[in-house]
Amino acid sequence: MGRNVKRIDLKFDWFETHKEQRGDSKTWFGYILDAIPCQACNSSGNGTMGKYCPVCEGEGKAYPRIEPPQGEGWQMWEDTSEGSPISPVFKTPENLARWLADNGASAMGSQTATYEQWLKMIGVGSSPSGAIIGGKIMTGVEAVGL
Repeated sequence: MGRNVKRIDLKFDWFETHKEQRGDSKTWFGYILDAIPCQACNSSGNGTMGKYCPVCEGEGKAYPRIEPPQGEGWQMWEDTSEGSPISPVFKTPENLARWLADNGASAMGSQTATYEQWLKMIGVGSSPSGAIIGGKIMTGVEAVGL
């Protein structure tokens, strides 16, 4: 759980803003949809030979996951909840890192990161929420940049 970079369609708009400028692109409707009956176990929660169903984790219902539209853009996401973007989509990693640093985007809780730390993390692709290195507690973004 932490932060990760997604390559997103440049027209992707998580929020219902600037509709008149989006043209035919649509606002994405969600990352994890409402539960549906698990088809792998017929909603029983049991897989083959009556054992635990790994698809629904024994719940009898599954949660479809729909990825946002892929593309040439760069966007930072958090995955400490259902997963959602914490930035707009940018054309370059440098523009994304600059926006994250300038806007005090969360690297972990209320902690932020520098432009250099964000840029290094973007190059890696993801970071945990936090880390302890040499007895020092730090954000995962900071740790990845060491």
